[in-house]
Amino acid sequence: MMSRMRTIKSSSVICVLSLLMLSGCQSLQPTQKGELSLQDSEFMGLWNTYQQCMTGQNLTQMQEYVAQLSEAPRPVSIHHSPIPLPKFLVNLTSKRSSRLAVDPRAMTVSCALQSGQTAWETGNHILAHDILHSIIDQYPESEYSYYVSEARAVISQIPSLRRVSLPE
Repeated sequence: MMSRMRTIKSSSVICVLSLLMLSGCQSLQPTQKGELSLQDSEFMGLWNTYQQCMTGQNLTQMQEYVAQLSEAPRPVSIHHSPIPLPKFLVNLTSKRSSRLAVDPRAMTVSCALQSGQTAWETGNHILAHDILHSIIDQYPESEYSYYVSEARAVISQIPSLRRVSLPE
């Protein structure tokens, strides 16, 4: 009876290992939509949205462009891997660079900066302030430091806004 249990356990382990070898690492793909699933036509749609944002003057439309661009797929990170990895291995890995010709996240921040500058130029200082501060808050990575410094430069031109409460 005991040897039969060992045989069943051994067979189960061999079966699981065989299935894993047959399916390979491809069966452990990330569950989140990544940039690898971005088709040419989808990228061209993003590019057209970006171009419209950069030439637009309608703030409402530009904010919609920023929202559309922010929905673009991002590179899949090891931090979102479906395979649990030890923390020391995750810390040793570098961030995967974009596989696209243009970083969709850079397109998004560039569009946001353009809308912030347009808001400033049209005298909508509160909206400009909000948009530009969102750039500073949402893009702390070094590869977006140009956009953050540009946002800070425009913010420094905005007159300080003080809330005034009127006595009743």
